[in-house]
Amino acid sequence: MQFSLSINTGVGTYLKRAMGAIRSGDLSLGSLKGWAFGEVNTSGETVSRRTSMGVGAVYACVKVVSEGVAAAPFLLKENLQPGLRDAINRPEYTLIKNSPSPNVTAYTFWQVITADYLLEGNAYALIIRDGNGFAKELKYYPYSEVTPYINHINRTITYHINGITERIMPEDILHFKNLGFDGLTGESVIRLHAETIGNSLSASKMQGRQFKNGTSNGNGWYETPQGVNTEKAKETGDLINERYSGNNRFKSMVLPYGIKFHTVSVNQRDAQFIETMQYNTEDIAGIFNVPLHKIKRATSMAKANMEQQNIEFTTDTLHPITTNFSSELDLKLFGPDNQRYFTQADLSDLKKGDLQTMTDHYTKGIYSGIYSVNDVRQKMGLNPREGGDQYLQPTNTFNLDQLIVEMDKKKAETQKILDQAEALNN
Repeated sequence: MQFSLSINTGVGTYLKRAMGAIRSGDLSLGSLKGWAFGEVNTSGETVSRRTSMGVGAVYACVKVVSEGVAAAPFLLKENLQPGLRDAINRPEYTLIKNSPSPNVTAYTFWQVITADYLLEGNAYALIIRDGNGFAKELKYYPYSEVTPYINHINRTITYHINGITERIMPEDILHFKNLGFDGLTGESVIRLHAETIGNSLSASKMQGRQFKNGTSNGNGWYETPQGVNTEKAKETGDLINERYSGNNRFKSMVLPYGIKFHTVSVNQRDAQFIETMQYNTEDIAGIFNVPLHKIKRATSMAKANMEQQNIEFTTDTLHPITTNFSSELDLKLFGPDNQRYFTQADLSDLKKGDLQTMTDHYTKGIYSGIYSVNDVRQKMGLNPREGGDQYLQPTNTFNLDQLIVEMDKKKAETQKILDQAEALNN
C-alpha cells in the first residue's frame, strides 16, 4: 500500500526537502537534524538562516551584496557581428530588466535571489513560457520550497516545487548555484561556516548577559571583613544583584557590613573577548568578500584607498555573481546553441569614482574618440544635445589614407565657400 504526505509549510517543508535529499543520496540520515533545523557548533548555538541573519555582520554583508546586484540592471544584448545593441524587442528584455513576474520589480527579484544564493548556496526561479516557447514570466520560489533530486549515476538533476505535482526539468527552472563540489548544487554558507557564525551568536549573547547582569562598577572583587559569615555574604550578593545590576547598573553603590569593592581593569579574558568579536566580524566579511567599510565598520583608511576598494568590491564580488547569473540566464532562456543573444549586468554606475575622476575620464574619452558628447550625457542622466553625436579623432592618430580623404574634404569645402562668395560678388 502506498500513501503520500503533503506538507507545505513550517517544519514540514524542511522535512520534505530533507527526505527528498536522502532518497536522492545527497544527504545522510545522520545529518538530517542539522540540515533541516540548523547546524549546532561547538559554541552550543544553533546556526540557521534566521539566527545567522541576527548576526550584524552577516546581515550587513548579505544586504550590501544583494542590493549591489539588484542595483545593476540586467540587460539583454544582441550580437550583430560586428557590434552590439539592446534587444529591446525580445520579451526576455523586460523580464530581466523591469519586472520578472506580475507585481514584482526586477530589483526585488534580484535582491531575494542573491540573498538565497549567498546564504543557502542555491536560488530558484521557475520559467513560465508562452505557446511559442518564449519566457513570459520568471517566478521566484524560496529555497525552502524547491527540492532538487540528483541522480549521481548519470549526473542528472530534476526539481520538485511545493504545490506543483510534476517534476520540473532543469531547462525549465533557473538554478543559480554558489560554490559547490558536484557542479549540480551549491553549498550553504551557513553550514560551511557554522562555527564562525555560531561564535558570533554566542559572543553577542554573552555581551547581552554582561550588560543585563553587570554592575555599575564593572569588573572587580569584594573584600569582606572578618565576622561576615556565609549567610551575610549571600545576602550582600543578592542585594547587589537586585539594586545595582541591569537597568540600575549606574546607581551609586552602598555596601553593608563594611564590605569593600575593588575594581579591576580590562583583564585578559575581556580583551580576548573584544578581539574575538572583532575577528568574527572580519572573518564574516571575508567569507562574503565584502570590505569592512561597506558594512559600516570603522577603518582608518584614506578616501582614495576606500574608493579603490569600492571598485574592487564591484569587480571582485559583484561581477563574479552577476556573471554566474548571466550564464544561467543565457543557457535556460536561449539554449546551449545560442550565439545571438546574451545577458549582461550593467555595473558601470557602481564603478564610478568622485566627480573629478569621472570628469577626467569622460573628457579623455571624448577627445580620444571613445565617447561622443551625447554618450557622456546619457551616462550622466542628461538629455542629448543637438550635434552631440559626432566622435572626435586626434589628428596625430590619422593614417595616410585618412589624411588624404580629410584634406580632399577640406579642399572641397573651401572651394564651395569661394564659389559662393564669387557668385555673391557677381
